[in-house]
Amino acid sequence: MRKLLWATALACGLALGGANADARSVRWAASGDPNTLDPHSQNVGTVSMVLQQIYDTLISRTQDLGLAPGLALRWEQQEPNRWRFWLRDGVKFHEGEAFTADDVVFSVTRALAPTSNYGIYVDTVERAVQVEPMVVDIITKIPDPILPNKIASVFMMSRSWSEKNNAARPQNTRQREEMHTVRNTNGTGAFRLTARESDVRTVMTRNNDWWGWQEPASREANITEIIFRPIASDATRIAALLSGEVDFVLDPPLQDLNRLRQAQNIRVLEGPEVRTIFLAMDVHRDELLYSDVKGRNPMKDLRVRQALYHAIDIQAIHRTTMRGQSVVTGTFFPPQVNGYTKEEDVRLPYDAARARALLAEAGYPNG
Repeated sequence: MRKLLWATALACGLALGGANADARSVRWAASGDPNTLDPHSQNVGTVSMVLQQIYDTLISRTQDLGLAPGLALRWEQQEPNRWRFWLRDGVKFHEGEAFTADDVVFSVTRALAPTSNYGIYVDTVERAVQVEPMVVDIITKIPDPILPNKIASVFMMSRSWSEKNNAARPQNTRQREEMHTVRNTNGTGAFRLTARESDVRTVMTRNNDWWGWQEPASREANITEIIFRPIASDATRIAALLSGEVDFVLDPPLQDLNRLRQAQNIRVLEGPEVRTIFLAMDVHRDELLYSDVKGRNPMKDLRVRQALYHAIDIQAIHRTTMRGQSVVTGTFFPPQVNGYTKEEDVRLPYDAARARALLAEAGYPNG
């Protein structure tokens, strides 16, 4: 099942653009707060949603998730195992350092480190090599035709700033390591960090030197400050929106959507997430960790797995648990992801009788 909703609820007075609109501060709330600001430590939404305001990637995304120039103006697969990136001139980090190919080499190498949680985006990468001051090659261990899609998620850092602050590798969150990048940033992005109080607020102010302000989609942007507030309580978060205490909520609870849609001063924007909710079964162990079946693993039997599939009333989950805000799916990949095949996106039917028959056939007549 794919979660349909990335819903954002906005106060209608929020001016997001317009050449004549007054510049303003935007107050934004969500349920969780980033546990770090290190660009390569934690690949989770609560961290990325803030870091995306501060750091850039080589390749950006369009509104329909296509690829667009970011810190790299263009890229090309020159050999099966070599991708070349031509970088954007004149870009500076927030603390004044010029962005160069050396920073790309450093950032890719850092994302490869054992303490990085971004390894899935560089899993085929062997190394990055500076060709010229503004040209860099990424060498892969095997041909990787979708490397641009993956590198679009890797934030670029300043080598000199990172090394000066003893942050040449990502923070080790498992050991609760404290380092400079946990609470400090230095990106090339649209906003720069000006205040950070964990679990209270994060303040970012407009970086007037950001290259993106000259792009057609951003020329009329009038936001000068973003104030992010984590509000864990659903009720408190929605109350803050309705009272005007915050301008938008990124993750309104499903049960409040109808009320928000009917509110005169609220607009709800929604769409599908690039995320699939799925049930994983342990087919690796010879014996399940938590089961009264001993000496074997029922999940290794295809009939058991098929029985579980047939036993799931996906439409009931869609109607009740997800309140209609989901898309029933038969495949792991959503349409926006490479590898999606429409013909495979068909579910087995909900069939409790068939599920019971399969379990009995596999030797589990009582479930």
